[in-house]
Amino acid sequence: MKDISDFIRGSMWGLALGDALGKPIEFKQLIQIKEFYGPKGITKMPRNAIWTDDTEMTFAVARTLINTHHLSVEEISTQIADEFINWLDNPGYAPGNTCRMGVFKYKNDPNKKWWESGIKNSKGCGSAMRVAPIGLYFSDLDKLYKVAYNSSIITHAHPTAIAAAVGAAYLVRLALNKIEVNLWPGEVKKFVKNVPEPGRTEFCNAIDTAVNVLRKENTEEAIRSIGKGWVGEEAVGIALYCCLKYPEPTEFKKMLILSVNHDGDSDSTGCIAGGIMGTFHGYNALGKEIHEWTERFMEKERMDKIINNMISSLKN
Repeated sequence: MKDISDFIRGSMWGLALGDALGKPIEFKQLIQIKEFYGPKGITKMPRNAIWTDDTEMTFAVARTLINTHHLSVEEISTQIADEFINWLDNPGYAPGNTCRMGVFKYKNDPNKKWWESGIKNSKGCGSAMRVAPIGLYFSDLDKLYKVAYNSSIITHAHPTAIAAAVGAAYLVRLALNKIEVNLWPGEVKKFVKNVPEPGRTEFCNAIDTAVNVLRKENTEEAIRSIGKGWVGEEAVGIALYCCLKYPEPTEFKKMLILSVNHDGDSDSTGCIAGGIMGTFHGYNALGKEIHEWTERFMEKERMDKIINNMISSLKN
């Protein structure tokens, strides 16, 4: 197997960077962001940077896969659900409502199985923003699909949320496999073809919109055309648009800035986009300024430990 250490590091730091850059502006309108940060919006990583529950839930998936990736889909899915309970008990980060409700149902009803706990009417982006490790771990695409699918229904059981989680995980895999960026939209649409309706259609429509708005000169209008990112298909659509708009390693900072400066769920769209393109480029290619940004994180050592454990588990 090829050495993917640098790409794992790029993926995990990429998603944390996008998450932390978007954190201060998550609930602000773009006009408010510009009033506070200037006409370009937020463009610099805060000192003492902090990620959100998006990265923490990604850690929960990563911790599970470090120990279980060689097991069956059923065993992995059960362990992810159990790890989400450990995450729920961590008081340091505020979870999204659907994530909290789904895990709470599983935790507090001994008769409830993990596949019964998900909120059926929620298509929020909470299951899409945490799946990067699934894309990193599974070269077996059938296993990738099933683990991503199951990881969603633990909390988000709406078909569109499922499609977004499956699609986001696969985009990370496409990035790791060095598939040309312009091929990603078509590939990810094919990959979700078996997700139940309306999930497949709603997700694919968002992907089509992300491609179609590339011709717009105004990137703010382009992102508004896709949505605000609170729901899964819009979050992945916005992230993909930013990846397609700025695909070069020298453009990673511009890509991150674009992915968070909008009216919606800034940390989640930044998290998804950063994880995908961090995987594609690898950590070393992100450059000195981005590397300096990683030094600003209050929990840098914990991130590096998780990354090193992921690398070790994939080499064994």
